[in-house]
Amino acid sequence: MKRLSQREIILIFLLAVFVIIFVGLNALIKPIMTGNKEKQATLDDLNQKIIQLKSDLKILDIIDDQLAEQYDNALAAAEPFSESIEQPQLDQYINKLVNKYNLTQNAIDISEKQISNADYYSQRVSTEEVDTNIPIQQASNVINGQANTTDTTTSGDESESTTLMYCTTVNITVTGSHSRILAFVNALYEDGRAFVADSLTISKETNSSNEKADISIRFFGAPSID
Repeated sequence: MKRLSQREIILIFLLAVFVIIFVGLNALIKPIMTGNKEKQATLDDLNQKIIQLKSDLKILDIIDDQLAEQYDNALAAAEPFSESIEQPQLDQYINKLVNKYNLTQNAIDISEKQISNADYYSQRVSTEEVDTNIPIQQASNVINGQANTTDTTTSGDESESTTLMYCTTVNITVTGSHSRILAFVNALYEDGRAFVADSLTISKETNSSNEKADISIRFFGAPSID
């Protein structure tokens, strides 16, 4: 057998060292490269989520602005229904207007709180306010964080029940000049309250320059929102 030359021995040695280094580095680097790929995939996934979150935040900002606008609109729409329609407050309100326009109040009858559609020519639906949970009351309860435990017991078409409001009917008879009676009626409209004048009858008083007005008014109110 031919002896290897020193040069061949050196080459074989170097090749063995190279193989050992290559195998060692491959065993060491390959897991690192695999780990790096996994980390890169995780990073890419997180970047996509960040982009999506930023997009969602922009949408939430838009929704928040829209909700704020709707809330302001709702407050403006609810303003005419925000005044109290309880008997004492309405009595004070009417008495103040009567005195302001120098009229004589001959008679006044203020009903208990009732329920009615908030429009002209609608009939009173129920006088059982305590036992009736109308939709607007249910909505108020939800907004105020109160559970609804009472079923709606109002009669009539279900599609119309969403327009039901609390109301108090005031029947009043006043006497005074024609212009002062008209000023009294106009003041009701200018005040901004939600109401329907169901009837207004003006007649001449005997042996007097004054006139008598019989007025029937429904004042509407909504549950308060905290």
